[in-house]
Amino acid sequence: MGAPAHCQGLWILLPAVAYNPRSLWRGSTVQQCKQCAVGEDDAYLHKCPICHKWTCDDHKIVRSGRVFCSVFCADFFFHDIDEDD
Repeated sequence: MGAPAHCQGLWILLPAVAYNPRSLWRGSTVQQCKQCAVGEDDAYLHKCPICHKWTCDDHKIVRSGRVFCSVFCADFFFHDIDEDD
């Protein structure tokens, strides 16, 4: 009872999940501002709670003490709720 041919080699087989360890290192840890592409080494970056993209201090949108990457994300978070029921 061996692994299928396409799952051998770099793939790690576990009972619950199979994954490729090299895919964990393909730039997944690089954080840049979505507007100006400044890296985390050059500026402090904030993570948007809506889209999870990074933004620097120059491009952040602050609403009610929360930091967002865009006006769209800020509006989406604080959507208007009609209480005229």
